[in-house]
Amino acid sequence: MIYHIVLRSGPCECLMSSTDPEEFEETVLNGQKPREAQYIGRYLIEGILGEGAMGVVYKGFDTTIRRHVAIKTIHARLLLQSDGEEFLERFRREAQAAGRLVHPNVVTVFEFGHHEDTPYLVLEFIPGRELRDIMNEGDVPLETTRRIFTQILSGLSVAHTAGIVHRDIKPQNIFVMSDGLTKVGDFGIARIDATGYTRTGIILGTPSYMSPEQFTGGELDQRSDLYAASALLYEMLTGVKVVTGKTITEVMYSVLEKQPPRVNTLVESVPESIAAVVDKGLAKLPDDRYQSAEEFRAAFEAACAESSIGLESSDSAQVRFASSSTLTADAMRAVDTGIEIDDATWRTLINRRARDSLAPNASELLQKVALSTLNYDDLICFLEGLGHESDPRLATYALAAELSTGDSEKTENSLLECSVRDLANSTARIE
Repeated sequence: MIYHIVLRSGPCECLMSSTDPEEFEETVLNGQKPREAQYIGRYLIEGILGEGAMGVVYKGFDTTIRRHVAIKTIHARLLLQSDGEEFLERFRREAQAAGRLVHPNVVTVFEFGHHEDTPYLVLEFIPGRELRDIMNEGDVPLETTRRIFTQILSGLSVAHTAGIVHRDIKPQNIFVMSDGLTKVGDFGIARIDATGYTRTGIILGTPSYMSPEQFTGGELDQRSDLYAASALLYEMLTGVKVVTGKTITEVMYSVLEKQPPRVNTLVESVPESIAAVVDKGLAKLPDDRYQSAEEFRAAFEAACAESSIGLESSDSAQVRFASSSTLTADAMRAVDTGIEIDDATWRTLINRRARDSLAPNASELLQKVALSTLNYDDLICFLEGLGHESDPRLATYALAAELSTGDSEKTENSLLECSVRDLANSTARIE
């Protein structure tokens, strides 16, 4: 048996393992540091990000690609139980489901493997917070709700298109980064079409966000996720859960039989148009709800526009969003009229254009190289190039993504500088 302990000293923590229980106890009592670095596969373990009913999530460092990752493992006790294979199958399913999805609003899965008979899943490390933590801080402003929720629907849309039903949408499975980018994660109980993984009569999910058909054992499709998303939206708008009950029986009765108070009866500042969107999303019958995430998003955006809650154009294939770093109207006018703006604003402009296609570290590298390589006029052309589909833009993005995975202090950026110049030169500014 392998024993694990996390040694903490103030804000720091590290993981050690031992096969000797006496050595384990002695280390605890003496407060010794691990004698050597600990690994899962090729990943150096740096600490624990969280622990839940199924397992532990570690913060790791990929020593080959040199990037931080999250490593999800299963509690050994679960694998030893009679239904251990079911837990392991759910774990594999998360890898299979999320591994098929590549989208800015979905947590990326890198690898599934085994280490000393322990299965693990390597995920994109998200330097942000769970939506639950944000909601626990108090009322979520309408604009923040709009920004986050449209991205949730964007992530669900790509999953549903791939034939994947998440089945456990809740605040703890939504991750919000510091720049506002929102990602849907944890496909551990997702159902993949055309597989035999789902067994009749098994109820999986989180009761407060489960659809009526999940409780009754009915057929599930993307509309079950949209119900859960509506329940999440309800809570973001009101600060209270859409269903009440101290027991699973009471919660089930609430979901199946009771109509929750409308959001604008609980919070008068919520516009009627948005309340109507929530009402439809929470319909008891799937046929009465939105039939796709795209339909839901269009209705929500229209309601926000009617209520004068800031929106960007919804014409693009992916949801773009505002954040604390969004450019002001004055900065946008400055670019259009040729008035020079500072480097911080240029960084924000480039990040806004690249955000849907590049990870934060790649976007940061692109900003740095563009600012050090181009003059003001070329920066304008470069920015225009980032806004249009083209071979030079795709080449620049691909190179920035590749270089950003290396050691930033040693990375040779001359190739990226050439690519940035090519993109600027290939773009004629639209007057």
